[in-house]
Amino acid sequence: PHISVGAQVHAIIEDDQNNLWIGTDLGLIHQNKLTGSTKKFTYDARNPGTISSNLISAFLYDNEGTLWIGTADGLNRFNPQSNTFTRYLHNPNDSSSIMDGRIFALEDGGGDSLWIGGFNGLNLMNKRTGKFSIINRPDSESFRIIFTLLKDDSRNLWIGYYGGGGLFKYNLGNSTFTHYLKGKFCISLTEDSQHKIWAGTDGEGVYWSNNSSDVFTN
Repeated sequence: PHISVGAQVHAIIEDDQNNLWIGTDLGLIHQNKLTGSTKKFTYDARNPGTISSNLISAFLYDNEGTLWIGTADGLNRFNPQSNTFTRYLHNPNDSSSIMDGRIFALEDGGGDSLWIGGFNGLNLMNKRTGKFSIINRPDSESFRIIFTLLKDDSRNLWIGYYGGGGLFKYNLGNSTFTHYLKGKFCISLTEDSQHKIWAGTDGEGVYWSNNSSDVFTN
């Protein structure tokens, strides 16, 4: 089977209703896998209930069954009853608004927490209040583009950076950072059934760690 979207595909996710969501650079495509019906959502400057950008780059289906969409211009929450979107946009006059720039990664933080990684670093959202906090490393000015996020089973947030930033482990218990794979372009992360952390890089293979030795092996 083939789904023709007529655009570059950046992200795909399936929800618990057997729907497929496809993020492209020309809008958001929804397909019901049972019926084959397709619907496209696009940005409309005159309608604040539409998605905030046509460039879709990240999805998250959270533990409450909510679909979150990261775009080139802000974060969106899908409202299935009305087929509309709630936008969360950067406001330079509001320090509790989301960061500026494209979003590349979303990760469920549990409870009311949502992690957002993007062109300008790391945000933590309180889903209940709609407020955002900036999480800065001590050396945060050296590289900022976050390409992938992973929250593991040991209460660590793994942060993969593009631009040679490598990989950071953010300990959520004591708010400390540990740096790995310095100089690498880290573009994908996963944790396997044995709690090993796997990190995919741009052009330099796959690295893994058992999450206790603090050593990554190629």
